[in-house]
Amino acid sequence: MHEAYTAFLKWLGDNGANFHPGIRLETAIQRIDSLNESAHNVQQWLMHQTEKHPNDALQALFQFSKTEEFKRLWYWADTAYASRSFPPMVGGWPADDEPILIPGFDALNHKRGEPVTWSFESPDMAVFTTRQEYNSHEQVFNNYGAKSNEELLMTYGFIEPGGPDDVLVLALRSELEQPQSVKLGF
Repeated sequence: MHEAYTAFLKWLGDNGANFHPGIRLETAIQRIDSLNESAHNVQQWLMHQTEKHPNDALQALFQFSKTEEFKRLWYWADTAYASRSFPPMVGGWPADDEPILIPGFDALNHKRGEPVTWSFESPDMAVFTTRQEYNSHEQVFNNYGAKSNEELLMTYGFIEPGGPDDVLVLALRSELEQPQSVKLGF
């Protein structure tokens, strides 16, 4: 899947404004720009390390970082991490920490409104609780939370028909006022 997704990201970078009339992609395009910038930063870091500690392995890695294959793998690694990570608050860590990986939780598909709870009984004991009964051979779902179609598409590769959690954020201010945000559902 990562090859098709990487091709989509490249296409989106060139054509995102015309993608789909019901999906807002401004943030997604900013994310692609951020991915390109972070890939460039890695390339610059590798160049610096190659100059500081010359050796064949670093030189080969630096040369590889200049290729489209590196960029494709960089996109894949970022989206694999983003689509499987959870907010740090789930584990009781500060909100400004990096997202966390919880093996097993990432195997469940999303279903909007599914009554579930994520918690930790201890730092090494994650608990996933469903608040409904399931029959044998029935799929158990997770609930990724309220996500816009833009976020669902860019992070998980699917959209919700009708975009029930799509919002439009407008910054309203006069020249003398500080910015204020208003969220409008549509």
